[in-house]
Amino acid sequence: MQKKCQFLTVIAFVLAMIPVQGNAITYTTEYITSWDSCDCAPKPNALKYTSNQVNYFHQRMSKYGHTRLNGFSNTNVWASDVIEDSVGGKDHWYSDNGDMYVFSGHGDAPDDANGQRFSVPMCKKDNQTSCSASSRRMVFGERGGSFSTPNSGSLRYLMWLTCLSVHTNPHAQWLETARYGLEYIMGYRGLSADSPTTDEVGEDWVDEAMKNGRTFKASWFYAIEDWAVDDTGAVWAPGVDLNAAIQRRDSLTKNWGRRPANERAIASAWSWHQG
Repeated sequence: MQKKCQFLTVIAFVLAMIPVQGNAITYTTEYITSWDSCDCAPKPNALKYTSNQVNYFHQRMSKYGHTRLNGFSNTNVWASDVIEDSVGGKDHWYSDNGDMYVFSGHGDAPDDANGQRFSVPMCKKDNQTSCSASSRRMVFGERGGSFSTPNSGSLRYLMWLTCLSVHTNPHAQWLETARYGLEYIMGYRGLSADSPTTDEVGEDWVDEAMKNGRTFKASWFYAIEDWAVDDTGAVWAPGVDLNAAIQRRDSLTKNWGRRPANERAIASAWSWHQG
């Protein structure tokens, strides 16, 4: 039933030797370096450092005792991985079954009838009509609401190592995706560089947020700082009202409890910082 060869880090004697920092989480990583063998048309330009960004992130997370459920790259990265299962995707197997999802590749922020959205070119379509996955068809972390049937979600945190992923109107991009469950998104306002000096962004965030316990916001803004590249990192959080969204945006750490299953977000708050 399931596709792909999965990287399941469940070797007990190895995990017992890892210095766990507390509040261990599960996560999935995906990246694409080349679209040459992909379903996409036209083919997006190849990238050089997406593998580094994801692999460095994974190495740090593993070091601190967190467990990767899936690790996919290039031709094993499918649009259905992040599409809500109740609208035909398979997110309940490949992204929404853990606490965190990290993707490195291209991203775009086109407009539709509901305003700005996020679009990400994956490699293969699987059962979708396009290999580009839209945030309009993503619903993450839903333990309540209509999308929790037939499969509820688990995802709490998203890290999009792409351009335009928390862009100029992330409320329109992401509110429906996070109506129930999802708590935090880290990404970029505008373009992000494919650079040898920014390939450590993910691991830097892990050191600050998951090891040192700093807020996700402070950790992300620290991580995107670079001596050679002035990318603009951005963060976004939902809430039952604006005050709740602001509090989550500014104060969320790895120690925060999960959102209640019946909490319905109607507001959001975001912030950005140029490195």
